[in-house]
Amino acid sequence: LKNNVRLIHYAQHLVQYTNGTDYTKTEHQYFKMAYQADSWDRSRTVAIKATRKAETLLFSEFQFVVSDFAHLSPQTIFQLYQKRGNMENFIKEMKTGFFADKTDSPSFLANKVRLALSFIAYNIIHLMKQLTFPQEKKTTVIDTIRFQLFHIAGKVTEHARQVQIHLSSTNVYNTLFWEVLTRIQRLNL
Repeated sequence: LKNNVRLIHYAQHLVQYTNGTDYTKTEHQYFKMAYQADSWDRSRTVAIKATRKAETLLFSEFQFVVSDFAHLSPQTIFQLYQKRGNMENFIKEMKTGFFADKTDSPSFLANKVRLALSFIAYNIIHLMKQLTFPQEKKTTVIDTIRFQLFHIAGKVTEHARQVQIHLSSTNVYNTLFWEVLTRIQRLNL
C-alpha cells in the first residue's frame, strides 16, 4: 500500500519508545489496524512495519500491507508478503533471464517444451550458484552471471588434436571465473 499522509499519521501514533530503547541498533515495530481508503467499499486490515534505523532518534520509515489475513500477527503478514515478493522476483528472473515468457509458437507442445527447457536451465544455474559460487555471489541474478562469467573475450585454437581456449587477461571478473571453474572441477558428481 502506498504511503499517504493519513496512514503515516495513524502509524506515528502507534510507534512506541521506552527508556530502554537502544538507539544504536535498528529497530522494527509491527502493528495492525483496520483502515478504509476513500475509494474502498469497506475497511480492510493493514499491517504496518515501522523501521527506525540505528543512530536516528525518532524518525521511522513505514511500510504498509493490505491483507485479508485479519487473524494473523502483523509480523507474519509481512513475512508472507515478503516471501510472495521473492517468488515474484524468481518468476521475473525466469521470464527475463531464461525467456520463459517466449511462447510464440502456434504449437502447444513446442511452447511446453520451450518452457520446460527454461525451467531446466533455471534449475541448473540455481544449482550451480548454490554449489560453486562464493557466499556473497549466491544471490546473483542470471543477467549478472552472464555478464560476469560468460561474456568474456577469448579465442579458441586447435593444435595437435588439442582445443585451447585463450581468455582475455584483462577481464575484470577473472578471479570469479577461475574460482567458480575450480569449484566446478572439484565437484564429485
